[in-house]
Amino acid sequence: MKLLNQTSPFLNLRAISSLDNYDVQRFEYRIETLKVARATRDEQLVQTLNKWGRQGWRVCHMAFEPDAGEDDKACVLLERRLDNWLLSEEDD
Repeated sequence: MKLLNQTSPFLNLRAISSLDNYDVQRFEYRIETLKVARATRDEQLVQTLNKWGRQGWRVCHMAFEPDAGEDDKACVLLERRLDNWLLSEEDD
């Protein structure tokens, strides 16, 4: 498949023969809200995040919301790469 003419200064077409080798990555996402005690927050988070990491989840973002009591809320956005990247019937 030819994308541009071979005289293009931006793309070396000899290195790209087709789009068949294009690696498509798909991810699934999950949002978790945790209640964590201020006194042991770090230890609780490390244990929970390591557990999710062993399941293939990776933290994209984390935010803390202070609570009036002794606990805080941690909102965690997680992502995990899907092995099967082909579209299924439930995908839009």
